[in-house]
Amino acid sequence: MSWRQTIGRHWHFARHLQSTQMFRGMLFRLVMPTPDLRPAPPPRQWSGSWVIPPQRAQSLTSPTRFRLLNVERELGEVGWDGGGVDDLWRYNQHYFDDLGAVGFSGRASWHHDLLARWIRENPPGQGVGWNPHPTSVRIVNWIKWCFAGGALSSECTNSLAVQARWLSRRIEHHRLGNHLIANAKALIFAGSFFEGPEADSWRSEGARILRAQLVDQVLADGGHYELSPMYHSIVLEDLIDLVNLRCLCPSICADFPRDLDRLIRSMLTWLAVMTHPDGRIALFNDAAFGVALNPSQLATYAHKCGVEGPQSPLEGCTHLGDSGYIRMQCGPAVAILDVGAVGPDCCPGHCHADTLSFELSLFGERVMANSGVSQYGRGPIRDRQRGTASHNTVTINEQNSSDVWGGFRVGRRARVCDVRIDQTGACITVKARHDGYRHLGGHPQHVREWSLSGQEFRVRDTIEPCREGRARFHLTPHVELASDGWMCRAAGRVVRIDAPSGSCWEDSEWHPEFGLSLRSRRIVVPVRGDGGCIAIRWE
Repeated sequence: MSWRQTIGRHWHFARHLQSTQMFRGMLFRLVMPTPDLRPAPPPRQWSGSWVIPPQRAQSLTSPTRFRLLNVERELGEVGWDGGGVDDLWRYNQHYFDDLGAVGFSGRASWHHDLLARWIRENPPGQGVGWNPHPTSVRIVNWIKWCFAGGALSSECTNSLAVQARWLSRRIEHHRLGNHLIANAKALIFAGSFFEGPEADSWRSEGARILRAQLVDQVLADGGHYELSPMYHSIVLEDLIDLVNLRCLCPSICADFPRDLDRLIRSMLTWLAVMTHPDGRIALFNDAAFGVALNPSQLATYAHKCGVEGPQSPLEGCTHLGDSGYIRMQCGPAVAILDVGAVGPDCCPGHCHADTLSFELSLFGERVMANSGVSQYGRGPIRDRQRGTASHNTVTINEQNSSDVWGGFRVGRRARVCDVRIDQTGACITVKARHDGYRHLGGHPQHVREWSLSGQEFRVRDTIEPCREGRARFHLTPHVELASDGWMCRAAGRVVRIDAPSGSCWEDSEWHPEFGLSLRSRRIVVPVRGDGGCIAIRWE
């Protein structure tokens, strides 16, 4: 890449940031506070009841052995800091999610020892464990464990106060997104766990940040603005946790957002639209299974906290206009389409170059899906998984429709226009175009049309003005291919794939969870002349 291209890439990224983001980012890096080691304020007396949240999979396999993101490591080998493991694995190590995992009460002795060891081996303000995000998640997990019957030692209680003071001076205003929501939630939890003027200031500051961010981050259709079903689910759990806290401590929640229940209902309905018949989220942008609670767990948790459940998606077409997603549902088929922006301009870290991609389920089983994501950080694997070719959409000159780079950066961005929806009888048709390849000669645009009926799903691609491209359609590993390659079985039913001449099969991979790569296949369809069309038909 030439120096001009490099400068252009950075310019396209930086020009979308909010006016204060760069200043706050520099301030965050330059000003490092000194840890405040004063004794903790007294714990508060709780008058209500705490609902035990849904429990995740166990992440401690022994007192000192972690299984996180499908990777198992011994604490004595990897420690709490340094290299040798992915950054995301290291963050998860400091979350202490096992305090609320399946069977957590039977591992109380493990947890007491690990908490004490963490305090000894992670001096205040030092190491990755004191980064704002793991600090935020850890504060909440320690407090939720205490609410659920765990006993924090005086040493842990003092550490909790030190962590809250540290976090209050390391808020991630420059990152925004789910990180800033997590920061605010942690301050609210710490300010509710302790009492006194200092605790009240934490809670008030957290509530102030939360109120302001929910206005920006939760769209009118209920979607979280990062447009990742996984991060939507994480933020949704954060809000349900706050309703749970409100039930436990009703006297100190006057400054909570007043429309919290309404937002949760709206987010639950959005999530139901973005959920396949298998009960799991669609894999758009940075999304994987096993990180957030699944949709049914979130709906059940909200109900136990007094918030009514989501409205189920109806047969036909559901358009999430603010998020840019469309659900088509007809008979045994469900298709979820991406016809929106790649993500928020000011917070693109979890965006993929997946414009006009889709996922398809037949007879309750996912048949076509985006390739998912198996790791974070920088490098060719992350670049490939964010790239256009890893999604069910079209590349021109094998380039990405949006310029994803640097692990969590996006430069030039595709914009969608002319979204049209037509429902005629039992057939649903959606058409849209995007300009992500406008920088190429002739300023081509990708135009895609989906149509769904009771026995057929059809996708037609054209490039205007006439250019050649390639459409890729990724099948999930459990789809059984017949000998001729164009017949397969999904959920035990025969499915026929009709593709134009020149189409072929390629080996591919599916990454439904972090740390997991499964062998799969994808169809590559040439888009030339009057376009390319693929049809999936079933009995």
